[in-house]
Amino acid sequence: MQPTLPAAFASWAQVLTDWKVIGVFDSCPRPACLVPHPELAAPFVAEISAAIREKQLGRRPLEAAIKREKVTEPAYDHYGRQSYLDLRGEMESAQDRYFAERHASRGARSPETSSPLLARIAHLQSEFFACRRRHEPDVEQARCTSVRAYWAANPASGICDTFFDDTPVSHAAARMSRIAAAWWWREFFARLQTRLARHHAADGCFLDALPSLREKAKKKTLAA
Repeated sequence: MQPTLPAAFASWAQVLTDWKVIGVFDSCPRPACLVPHPELAAPFVAEISAAIREKQLGRRPLEAAIKREKVTEPAYDHYGRQSYLDLRGEMESAQDRYFAERHASRGARSPETSSPLLARIAHLQSEFFACRRRHEPDVEQARCTSVRAYWAANPASGICDTFFDDTPVSHAAARMSRIAAAWWWREFFARLQTRLARHHAADGCFLDALPSLREKAKKKTLAA
């Protein structure tokens, strides 16, 4: 059965992460700055949890995708060698010439000048993409190597020592590390690392998607 999402929660990713952060917070002594303001405990926990979800579900996958794309064109240049670079330069030059002629004629295409040039561009483009297809396996390997290196340096699960280092100075993690006693933040952060060592917010995303996955599986079963 699909468990019912608790009231005031937007997703199971939020529920699972919030519960772990709440457990860690409750296991620590209250920081002196929150003793006279117990109502601030809930916002603190919520902001810490939100930062964990944002980095695990949003920022790190995006950073991995950027790392993957950054190696793509340099890899084509490397494996295609000078012949690939020359072909690309010739193709881009022909394209620039074509658009310059179109601009000079204010959009009126002249069959005498544009048709041979268009045919040349089509030929160069065909050769260019054929070259890329030949080297695609090597380029894909370079992409995979880049992504593996990223995840080796930034594990998907857990919280590394620098996890909150890039949060804004106004963020709860940055503020509490400055305002609370140093020993309290160290203890809270260490317990948070231990509690969330194998946690990933995507576990909650699976629970969120479970009803639709079951429905799709049911439709496929009935169709079969």
